[in-house]
Amino acid sequence: MAHNPAQRLAPTRVQTRIGLDYVQIARELIAEALRHVRAGRTAEAAACLTSHGEIALQDDFACNLLGLIHASNGEHLKALDGFERALRIRPGRLDVIANRAITLQHLGRLEAAIACYDEVLKARPDDPQMLFQRGTASHLLGRSEAALADYDQALNLKPAHPEARAGRAILLHQLGRREEALACYDKAILLDPADPSSHYNRGNTLRELSRPDEALAAYREALRLRPAYAEALCGCAMVLNEKALYAEALACCAQALRHAPTHFPALFNQANILYAAGRIEEACATYEAVIRLKPGDADALCNRAAALLEACRLEEALISCDQALGIKPDFPEALSNRGNILQKLQRFEEALSAYEAALALRPAYLDVLCSRGVALKQVGRYEEALASFDAALVLEPQHAHTQNNRGALLLLLGDFERGWEAYESRWLKENLPVNALPRVWPEWSGGPIAGKRILILDEQGLGDVIQFSRYLSLLAEAGAEVSFLCRKSMHRLLSNLPGKPRLIEATEPGESFDYEAALVSLPRAFKTRGDTVPAAIPYLRAEETLAAKWAERIGRQGFRVGISWQGSPNPKADMARAVPLRAFAPLKDIPGVRLISLQKNGGVDQLGDAGLTFEVERLSDDFDAGPDAFVDTAAVMANLDLVITCDTSIAHLAGALGKPVWVALKSVPDWRFLLDREDTPWYPNMRLFRQSRRGQWDEVFARMSQALDELTRPGTNLGATSIRIPGAIGELIDKITILEIKSAHIGEAVKLKNVHHELDLLRSLCADGAFSGPRLEALARELKLVNQALWNIEDAIRICEQRGEFGDEFIALARSVYKTNDRRAALKRDINLLFNSAIVEEKSYCGG
Repeated sequence: MAHNPAQRLAPTRVQTRIGLDYVQIARELIAEALRHVRAGRTAEAAACLTSHGEIALQDDFACNLLGLIHASNGEHLKALDGFERALRIRPGRLDVIANRAITLQHLGRLEAAIACYDEVLKARPDDPQMLFQRGTASHLLGRSEAALADYDQALNLKPAHPEARAGRAILLHQLGRREEALACYDKAILLDPADPSSHYNRGNTLRELSRPDEALAAYREALRLRPAYAEALCGCAMVLNEKALYAEALACCAQALRHAPTHFPALFNQANILYAAGRIEEACATYEAVIRLKPGDADALCNRAAALLEACRLEEALISCDQALGIKPDFPEALSNRGNILQKLQRFEEALSAYEAALALRPAYLDVLCSRGVALKQVGRYEEALASFDAALVLEPQHAHTQNNRGALLLLLGDFERGWEAYESRWLKENLPVNALPRVWPEWSGGPIAGKRILILDEQGLGDVIQFSRYLSLLAEAGAEVSFLCRKSMHRLLSNLPGKPRLIEATEPGESFDYEAALVSLPRAFKTRGDTVPAAIPYLRAEETLAAKWAERIGRQGFRVGISWQGSPNPKADMARAVPLRAFAPLKDIPGVRLISLQKNGGVDQLGDAGLTFEVERLSDDFDAGPDAFVDTAAVMANLDLVITCDTSIAHLAGALGKPVWVALKSVPDWRFLLDREDTPWYPNMRLFRQSRRGQWDEVFARMSQALDELTRPGTNLGATSIRIPGAIGELIDKITILEIKSAHIGEAVKLKNVHHELDLLRSLCADGAFSGPRLEALARELKLVNQALWNIEDAIRICEQRGEFGDEFIALARSVYKTNDRRAALKRDINLLFNSAIVEEKSYCGG
């Protein structure tokens, strides 16, 4: 085939034409892409640049433009590819190197980014933006000095650089230079007042400077500029939480979560605020959601453990704490929580190990020093416990929990002088009793009180009210006009206190007082010491009509022992004080002993335990079922020979009534029972049986059983011989009423047994003689009142004698004796005449 020159030239012309089209098409595509970029159509711009086989990307400008488009969309890997293609086409292009550096920084490749910034700054050393960017990369790498130097140099070159100013402020904040940081934020905001981040960060600094109101204002300004700013909403929530404005704080968290449902800080803060607000079950549930969102977060696991501890879900709490420590072994807060959980589980030695580990990481850990002191007390290392409390108080002398625990330990050790002072810390904010009232009147802490009006404030538990109500009578005796502001349920029981203090639920409008004092502050005011405890027992009395009612129900047969084995059902209470009902079993083996339940509410379910091998008599459903606390319990106790109880309000009631009472105590008891003794100065009628090993009740009740067997053994105290003496019927009834009064006042078990024995014999004699009827009942009631009055007069006379006071009061009391005895003789004579008694008593006296 012949060669045609024209055919040979044609491809050259076509290739030349196509080459010219490539250049033109690339230019047209770049121009079109720029028009899209200016209109905000970045997707269309990127499509232009990558069309026609990416012919536009043979140009470094187009590659850089595509990189910028991807960067603006957050597609940093694609952006990096664009910048690197541009640099392959034209190496050393500084603006592209700068863009590459910023993209590398976004991707977390900070060393490579800094190398790029160095390259740019080598050529342009006075570029403030590059200095700022390199400072940011160094900041992220934790190179504080290098970052601060770059920020400062950038600001020297361009003082009106808000980003550099804000970055410098953040770094200063992180370095703890908060006042400098705040000044820096203020300048940044002057340069760019519309930047919400600066306002937010300024709020963080103000909050850490303990300027909460200003912090809140800063967060709210950030939210004004960016309403969906979740971080700023969290900042508001944290400040509001610190101000105890829990509802508002939770609303902020909820708003943040509406904008960002998986925002971890908002959910975490929500859980923390629920915990602070005391909404513990909700807090536990929210922590579960937090951990589902971020399973490996040690802080969330640690805080969940604290919430579960508060909810008394102790085993779950321990697991959560151990999970936190598995992720972050050197975590002092988690070790502290672990120690607290183990304490609640009564595993004190393990708790101490956790506290020691926490203190090894943070020697000045205030809360752990306090908690360690409590654990050391529980294992009987009292001097070490005091040393731990003292170390905590060196760090913060007014730390309420430490002072309170230290005061209780000093009282337990019998150091009443220092103990009462330290125990006043229960009135500091962190320890304030839940039923505490605001202080209005000057506090009475001792000194003359005669003729003054004093308001006493109820506090703490019912046992405390019973134990310390004796001081109300001392105030009245000292001449004060006493008003006791206490819960209504206790008014009836306390209504017969000597001195008849006024019992109120609220003060009258406009009513004023000279002084006020908390009930449990009165021992301090009276300077009570171990040998000066006021123990005029009894100072409470059962109501006679109720006592008679329960006497009929309970009966006189057997040796009647009232038992109580558990105090408050609140799971936060010290459950180590409680005794399992089964531990009482050895007492039932003693012939003639009847066990009668005094238990109410918590613990009653143990009576239905299928494994219970002995009988416990139950009182009827109406037992203390009304609004008045303990009135039936007191009446039942009046008909018992003995009360045996754990450390609960029942023990204090029996003590105050003067009934014989035995108390089973854990190895390290509450402070009021002191250490290493079988008695207590608070109640002469009380005998203490202490654990010799922590948590072991069997040996306690074995000792009780032996003591009870000795007490009830026939013939040990009561003589088998009796004689028949003729007497008047009036004398018989008189003797019965006196014995009834004695049975309500005598606390010593052996004496009380003798009284009951004699009373049973005389009542039988009365029944045998058929001495009964409405008229006799009325005369007997009146005679008992007269004998009670004589009893009270004799008590008052003895008090005067003890004081050496023989003035008008003593004379009046002495004169009232013979006047009251005249009335007594007249009543006895009426009874004799009613039954035509063979023996009629006669009286003769001077002038009679």
